[in-house]
Amino acid sequence: MTLVPEVFLAKELEMCYGAICYITNYAEGIKKMPYKKGVLFEGTLPEKEKELVQKSLTLIPSIIKEAIIKLAGTPRTCPCKDAMLRYKRKGQYK
Repeated sequence: MTLVPEVFLAKELEMCYGAICYITNYAEGIKKMPYKKGVLFEGTLPEKEKELVQKSLTLIPSIIKEAIIKLAGTPRTCPCKDAMLRYKRKGQYK
């Protein structure tokens, strides 16, 4: 839901784009949670669940690093590098 501006900018720059996301509230209203004014969803979690969220978040840097290592030097066979080709041919994009 918050990736739309980024994905359009990546396409305009002819960059490959992938998102790494985690879900903070998979079913709003399904599970009764205490309301705490001025506190985001993670702040309303029971301590055990809060620890699991924090543990999951610590994995994100290693996921990104591993993706970079695996993708480095991989030839681009996707259409991303030519996303703006039609505009370049018309002289509308540099």
